[in-house]
Amino acid sequence: MRRLVGWLFLVLASISSPAHASLLADISLGSLPFGPFLPDEPVVIAGSATNISNQSITLCEGICLGDATTYSLGALASSPGSYVFFFGNGGDASAGFLDGQLNGVLLPGQTRTFTFGEYVPISVSTPPGFYGFFDQLQIFATTPDRPMLGSSSFGGQWQVSVEATPEPPTIWTFLTCLVVVACWRGRRSLPTAVQA
Repeated sequence: MRRLVGWLFLVLASISSPAHASLLADISLGSLPFGPFLPDEPVVIAGSATNISNQSITLCEGICLGDATTYSLGALASSPGSYVFFFGNGGDASAGFLDGQLNGVLLPGQTRTFTFGEYVPISVSTPPGFYGFFDQLQIFATTPDRPMLGSSSFGGQWQVSVEATPEPPTIWTFLTCLVVVACWRGRRSLPTAVQA
C-alpha cells in the first residue's frame, strides 16, 4: 500500500496589479512524523496547487513560453541510498515531468491536487535505518530568459523498520486472550468451600 508522506503546497497568489500574477510558494509538513515503513514499501510525496489570484493562470510542466499569466514548473528531488525517485503519478510522462497533472488553466480559487513523486525501494531488503530526502517544486516565468519566481521545498527523513506494526485484528486477538487468561487465573485463585 502506498503511504502518503507529506503534503507539498504550492499557493499561486497575485501581487501588485491584476494583470501580473506572481507566485508565492509555501510548504506544510503534513502528517509528520511518518513511518516507520517496511523495507519494500514505497514513500509517496503529494501536493496541491491553488490559484488565489483574481484571474485565470496557465501552468506547464517543464520549459514553455507564454504571457504574464503563464508559469513554467520545474523540480528537484534527492534520492537516498537504497531508493529511486520517480516524478509524477506513473501516468503519461510525455505530458510533462508530473505526468500532466498540473498542465493547463487554473481558474481563480481552483485547487488541483497532484502526486509530486514516489520513492521506491531498490530491493525488498532495504536496510533498517533513517533515510533523508529533499524535494523542491520550482516556479519560473515563461520568458526566454526563464527567471525563477519562487519555489516550494519539502524535506526530512523517514524510518525503515523490519518490524511491522500489528494490525488491529492481531491486537484484538491478543487482548481477548489476555482477558481469558486473567479470568481463568482469577477463578483458580478463589477459595473453595469446605464440605463437612
